[in-house]
Amino acid sequence: MVHLIDSSSGEAIVSITGEELLMSITLGADVGYGYTKVFSSTGCALIFPSVVGRAEARRFRTDLAHAAPQVQNGSPHTGGQVSLNGTAYCYGEEALRYARLTVQPRDRQWITSLPYRVLWEAVLEATVPPAAIPVIVTGLPVSEYEERERLEVVVRDALISKGVSQATVRVVPQPFGSFCDWLLADDGTLHDAHLVNSHVGVIDIGHYTTDFAEIAALDYIPRGSGSIPVGVATVLDALSRHVYDTWGRRIDMHEAATMLQERCVHIRGVAHNLGPVCDAALQDTGLAILTTAQQLWGGAESFDRLLASGGGAPVLHPTLAARFAHLTLLPASFTANARGYRKYGALVNQQHAV
Repeated sequence: MVHLIDSSSGEAIVSITGEELLMSITLGADVGYGYTKVFSSTGCALIFPSVVGRAEARRFRTDLAHAAPQVQNGSPHTGGQVSLNGTAYCYGEEALRYARLTVQPRDRQWITSLPYRVLWEAVLEATVPPAAIPVIVTGLPVSEYEERERLEVVVRDALISKGVSQATVRVVPQPFGSFCDWLLADDGTLHDAHLVNSHVGVIDIGHYTTDFAEIAALDYIPRGSGSIPVGVATVLDALSRHVYDTWGRRIDMHEAATMLQERCVHIRGVAHNLGPVCDAALQDTGLAILTTAQQLWGGAESFDRLLASGGGAPVLHPTLAARFAHLTLLPASFTANARGYRKYGALVNQQHAV
């Protein structure tokens, strides 16, 4: 036991046990098909592509980066290297740049794969100190939620490999994170008591999937929730096919994402307009999402609010809002699930402390 002493009187004012010296942290981790996004109560943030490759020694470095101005902008960690079972792997931006072969799975068996475990090793290595007692909240697509126990085992095994045996791990339906981001303050408390009885729908547009969640009076409604294999990648696939069919150039998803943002493609130094192709792909994807939303909710007349989240929400919101006028685009929708997971983790942490 450690005693904190009043310097004037010499009396003990606080006594702290060894267990209380351990750091309690909350972690919201969205390890998605497209990107991994993590927020910690310590202020640490990670955002990187969910891409893994074997790390290799780099034989030559140009060192030219030292000639460029160095700007400290506080941007989150975007990739690096981690070791698992004696093998070094790179992940995120580092894997995209340096790995000879990369893996970015897109099926429901992913959570038991080696690359998925590597991503969790990277997350925990960067965010969980050895003396921490973490509360970790993560999510799965609605259609894959029955795999939650398998995911919990993956996370706990990764924690044990770091020597962390005390932890709380919660797996929730993925869009629930966005709902918590909208509902809760940073400390896990309600920021507006009037929202308790709200009837809310969430449309979470991810990389390969779009998830739908219905929540009424803080209760998750399974029959109004679901998933479809449509997302940002649906748009990017359409752009990739157009570029290949027109110019014979093969591009990966990350190049296609840049083209969607810039609405053009550069071929042999010449910029070609992709605006009409982008618009058509967004319209088709938006209609597929709307069709499912209407199958689940009809016109959503009974809902007080619809929330749009995920990386695809900003570009698809105009199409969806044309049908649902009460659809709100969440701020920083790309990271809404991870932020909401962390807020929900703060609530869970408070409950454990009672």
